[in-house]
Formats: sequence, C-alpha cells, structure tokens
Amino acid sequence: MSKGPKNGESRMSRRQALLGVGSAALLSLQSSCASKESNAAASASSQSGKQPAMEPLHYSSLRDVARRIQSKEISPVELTTRMLDRIATVDPKLKSYATVMREQALEAAKRAEEEIQRGTYRGPLHGVPIAVKDLCYTKGVRTMAGTSIYANFIPDHDATVVTKLSQAGAVLLGKLNLTEGAMTGYNPARDIPVNPWREDLWAGTSSSGSGVATAAGLCYGSIGTDTGGSIRYPSAANGVVGLKPTYGRVSRYGVFPLAESLDHVGPIVRRAGDAAVMLEAIAGFDSNDPTSLKAPVPYILDELNKDVRGLRIGFDRRFATEGIHPEQSAALQSAVDLVDRASLDALVDTYEHKVGPRNGARVVARAWTDPAFKQRLLENGTAAIAELGYTGEQGADIRVVENTPKVHNLIVCTLCSCYPWPVLGLPPVWYKSAPYRSRAVIDPRGVLREFETQLAEDVEVRVWDSTAEERYLVLPERPAGTENLKEDALASLVTRDSMIGVSKVAPPAGGKA
Repeated sequence: MSKGPKNGESRMSRRQALLGVGSAALLSLQSSCASKESNAAASASSQSGKQPAMEPLHYSSLRDVARRIQSKEISPVELTTRMLDRIATVDPKLKSYATVMREQALEAAKRAEEEIQRGTYRGPLHGVPIAVKDLCYTKGVRTMAGTSIYANFIPDHDATVVTKLSQAGAVLLGKLNLTEGAMTGYNPARDIPVNPWREDLWAGTSSSGSGVATAAGLCYGSIGTDTGGSIRYPSAANGVVGLKPTYGRVSRYGVFPLAESLDHVGPIVRRAGDAAVMLEAIAGFDSNDPTSLKAPVPYILDELNKDVRGLRIGFDRRFATEGIHPEQSAALQSAVDLVDRASLDALVDTYEHKVGPRNGARVVARAWTDPAFKQRLLENGTAAIAELGYTGEQGADIRVVENTPKVHNLIVCTLCSCYPWPVLGLPPVWYKSAPYRSRAVIDPRGVLREFETQLAEDVEVRVWDSTAEERYLVLPERPAGTENLKEDALASLVTRDSMIGVSKVAPPAGGKA
C-alpha cells in the first residue's frame, strides 16, 4: 500500500465525475417528465404523497444495505421480510413481479443470517434481496418468459447468473415481468409493469419489470437482458442505473434466447457502484456457454475510483438527438455541456481546492482556539461545521472524534469510500484502495507505521468505519510550540492525512511558534 499525495492533494474519480454528469441529465429529464403531483417512486408507496424526510430503507443503495448487514445492524431475515411486505403492498399496482418467491426468499435469508452470525461473510451481496427477469431459469420455480406457452414451465436447473447470485449469498425475492419473449409487445395474459414515477409514462422494454421493481424500492438490484436496448431503455425510463456488459462477460446459459449473438445479461440498480458489485458477482467464464469470455473479471470498483483525468467520453450527437423526444434530447445535451473541458476542469477545481482539506483545517484550528466551538463540534459535528459555512454533498452527517495523548483515531470506509467532502475534499486513491480498507481494521498500527506515524504501546487506537449515514473527521492533537499562533497559522499546519488519522500534525518548522 502506497501513501497518497501530500499537502491535501486529491483527484476527482471517474465515479464522482460521471455522477455529476449523470445527475445533470437525470434531473433535467425528471423535471420534464414528472408532474407536481408525481413524487418519484415514493408516490407508489405513500398514500399521503409526502416525501419522507430521510431516505427509507427500501430506497437505500445495495452497498449501504450490505454494510448494515455486515455490521449486523439489520438481519437478512428482517430485511427480506420488510421487502416482501412492501412488494405485497405496492406491487399490485405496479405489476413488476411475475412470481414472488416468498418461501424460498425467507429460507435463503435465514441461511445468510446463520452464515453471517457464524462469521462467514461472502461479500456485499450476502443477505441482500434482489430479483431477476423472468427470462432466467430458476430451478423448481416457473419461468414464463412473458408468454402463455411457457406458463407452466418449471426448469430443472438454474441459469448460471442465478447460480452466481446464489453463491454470492444474495436473496432472490422473485421473477420480474417482461414483454413476450423479450420482444416488443406484451402477451395479453401477462401483467404490464407500470412506471412508478407516473402511470402514463413508459416503463421501457423488455426488462420493464426489472426497471420498475428497482426504481420503486421492491429490490436492491435486479437482472435484465439486453438485445437491442432492453436494459438501457427500462433504466432510462425509470430513472435507475442499467449496465449492458461486454458481450460474453456474463454467461447466457439458462436464459431464454432472443438473438444469441446479440443477447446480454446485466444488472439494473439505483447506484453506479451497485452495478459494479452485481457485475463482479455474475461475470466470468462459463463452460456451459461457449461464447462467454475467459478473460479474468477485474475489480470494477477500483476502476470507478481511478482518476478522471484522461478519461474520454464518446457522444453520438445524431443518435442522441434524432427521433427521440425533445425533453430527452435536452437532458442529454445538459450532461454533454457539463462535460465540456472547461466546465469539467472547473468542477474538478471546486472539489480539489474550494471544497477540500483547507476547510477541515479551518475547522480544526477553530476548535483549538475556541473551547466553546470545540465542545459544539464534538457534540454535533455537522452543525458546528455548518457554522463556518461548510455544508453540501457527502456532508450531511459528520461526527468528529478527538485525538488525545491516550487515544488515536483512524478513519476508514470498509465497503467503499464514504468521506466528508465538505471538510476533506475528495478521498485520496489510497483511502479507496482495498488494502487500506481491510488493513486499517485488521492491523491499524501497521498501517500507521507505513505513514510514518509511531504510537506508544499504551496509546489506544480506535478505528471508525464511515458510512453513507455517518462520516467521520479526526480532530488531531494540537502540537506543542503553537501556543502563540493565531488561527490562520494553525490552519496552515493541519493536513488532510491528520484529519483522516494516518498522521499527526507536525509542529512549526524548528519547533518554535
């Protein structure tokens, strides 16, 4: 594991840049498509029509739920039961599920819970409720493919993608509706999924049930198939994230074919990072599918965390503007405008220099010089930090932990890269790396030594795991020899690494104030 750049430097990751691009397009599209009476997918589950103050559990990201399961904050059985109850309440209107596998889902959730209790954790899909398009074979459970002729077809084996999800510990809630045979129209005997944003809006084809269920919080991720747009269309129509993988990356074995040289199997989720989690689980060579790729499956989350500089984004203007609704074209154009080189450079500069470690350094310096502020900071970090004007994305819930002569705090995010952007800027590459995320918990003193931070044996090291719900900031010890320094001078001593906890604040040059 190598240390990152010094002096608070950081670089915008691909995921963060693309998040900004995608958000611009999605917000524009939603504002043009949704009426004042429509309130996203939440309208389907709330009779009052009011937007909840906090994100409900069923709308949480797959990785957030995975973290809660791993930490035993919530059990797979409890989570699965809640999702099944929500399906029973909401889906009669949305019609996304062709078959709900309640009994099998609860059995799988119980197995996952028992394994996790024994200390056998399979990864970020373990115990997470998902669903698959009813084009995928499921052993002992009907697979209708949106048709009447296969209404009573019960496979004697699982599709490879279903097997891989099961091996990852996922809980299969059921099978999702689609167009007949994954083509363009619906069989009159099958339900037609309803767009949860507004019932008169298109739900996409052919993986419409997958798009609707994911958008409406009826699963944490789903499987769709794409021959001519059937992952991409439902994802766009329902405001979620769909990924059509490289041909052969995911096995097609056990999936009803439409056009075998064009068929793809891929995830539909609510976050880009969740797509990476699901793709890693289902990708890989399969001897049952001779078209599957033998190339090793990369650690896709690491790819998302790479520097955005040098990344090229292709845009086919004609394809994106001709023959589609003006609202969609305008939404796409707004995203393209954001990717203008000057605009992107300005976005990177904002997060690297204007929203970054210098803000955190000012917070620390204020706490060192103002005891009343320090007390407020430790009691309610978010509110105290907001007093200095530092708020925004990834900074809604910040907890500040204080280093003392007997306690040293270290911050990590074991599942991804949760980080308090308003006070630390963008997370450094090493913070997001798998070695740091694991070793910070297993061997924190070893990690500190690699950052040249030596602690006495009687100093307790406390490791804090940041999440989407709560992000941490270390209040480092004030170094000796700074008693006469003013706040600005103190702030100049504080580094990003000291606020993560991998280093201490060094005294002024020469050790004199």
